[in-house]
Amino acid sequence: MSHARRSTRFLPVTVPAVVALGLITSMSPTWAESVPVPSTGTQQAPVAAAPTTDTAGSFYYVPRSSAVHDDDIEVTRTLRRVDNELVPVTVTTVAVNRTVAQTVRFRAPYRAELLASVTLSGSVPVRSGARTHRIVLIQQWVSGGWRTIGRTSARLTGTFRTRMHASGRPMLARVRARVNKSAGKPAAASRARTIGFGSAAQVAELRMMDTAQDWTWLSDAHIRWAKCGLTWAYLPSGGYTGSEATARSAIAAVDAQTSFSFGQVPPSAGADITIRWATPQQEEDLAGGTLGYASVTATGDGALNSADVVLDQSEGAVGRTFDYRPMTWGSVMMHEITHGMGLSHALGRQQVMYPLSTSGTWGLGDRAGLAAVSSGC
Repeated sequence: MSHARRSTRFLPVTVPAVVALGLITSMSPTWAESVPVPSTGTQQAPVAAAPTTDTAGSFYYVPRSSAVHDDDIEVTRTLRRVDNELVPVTVTTVAVNRTVAQTVRFRAPYRAELLASVTLSGSVPVRSGARTHRIVLIQQWVSGGWRTIGRTSARLTGTFRTRMHASGRPMLARVRARVNKSAGKPAAASRARTIGFGSAAQVAELRMMDTAQDWTWLSDAHIRWAKCGLTWAYLPSGGYTGSEATARSAIAAVDAQTSFSFGQVPPSAGADITIRWATPQQEEDLAGGTLGYASVTATGDGALNSADVVLDQSEGAVGRTFDYRPMTWGSVMMHEITHGMGLSHALGRQQVMYPLSTSGTWGLGDRAGLAAVSSGC
């Protein structure tokens, strides 16, 4: 399932200004807007592909997993049951192995162009007067483990220098140097270094993924709600049994990440946020396999004054539950309601606001963005 097949239509912020973003089913993975790298559209949640390599010693490209590793720090997102509810939890583990890691020195460039030949260098501990060369393994973090992608021999002084070939697609490669036990010295590994491949802008985007900076405003005018108490209404016509409860859970999930207060009102009360169902025949923006879209209006001073979330009642491939998986109406509603809060798309797959349905749990960027749009409350 891909998000936002129709690009954001930013009109001048006058009265009224309308912004609409759509969410489409995976059956039509065609992009109509420029999507930050990685920019591959896939069916439903992308399936992890086997690593590919150009030549021996090339860097591998694999989809990012839910675990983020940076030097000695490991951050993992998971779900835990609290009071009979599944709650997203972030677990941070700090490995205390800096003394061992620093016995191997390793240098790598911060950024390299695509298809570049990259120079890696460093030093390993050697025994005084050694007459054998230690073998240095160059390793990359791939699919949850370190994989050897090349090897070289260190000089008798312990220094080494080698060149590796990069892949042809924008990516981040986490690499390290390691030596096995030999020449009277124990096995040891360096601290990891992350190399960004691509243009400076591409690497900057990649490094922003899955961080608290990974969120964007819905418009350059930073439109958002100027009041702290928001009302919402649900129109059940066209919805499935239990869909109102799903909408209520989605609103509660957004509420938990903001400083706003949300209150449900009858559809006739003129709510700030409306969630409703329609068919592609009734709503032109639902044509072409679109699951739903969010349309907002704003005043001339950049204050939101309405948000309309429209869902395609003819779509049958979406789960009719609320949980933290992708491809459920709960995660679709979370995404579209968040557009109604003033946020656009994120870069990382771990964010609910990523343009593909790959995550049903709030990411670091989602949380930071929702906190920012409600910071005045």
